[in-house]
Amino acid sequence: MKIRDIEIITDNILFIKTMISRAILNAVGNREVVSPGMYYVMLVLEKNGPLPMSGISREMLIPKPNVTKLVDKLIADGLVERIPDAADRRIIKIRLSRKGEKVKNEINKALTENAFRKTFNLTEKDIKIISGHLIGIREIFAKRTDSKQN
Repeated sequence: MKIRDIEIITDNILFIKTMISRAILNAVGNREVVSPGMYYVMLVLEKNGPLPMSGISREMLIPKPNVTKLVDKLIADGLVERIPDAADRRIIKIRLSRKGEKVKNEINKALTENAFRKTFNLTEKDIKIISGHLIGIREIFAKRTDSKQN
């Protein structure tokens, strides 16, 4: 693969990431101050249940100090809480609070509504193209992630 091809892929991924981040911030509006990173932590906790900081870091593929900053903000806002591990009291896990679940669900709903408004006028052909590409990208990255874990 040519270096230029990789640069184009990277540019497109960063562009899409920026658009998704903007959509998250727009969906949140003035309800709660939740950054895209904080929202991602909430999604990881929803998917996996309570996790230690190292587990969140591993799932998000970002350094633990960055996760700690995000989690500290979420704790300050009452969106997640620390809980001791039942098997090992030295381990502290993080879980979504009831308020966090409510806020995450509100963001999910707003994102869905926002996506619906922005894609409502697309043709059926365009929707199928976008859907197919996104599924393909997801499958490619899932294979890469799975192969690195083995």
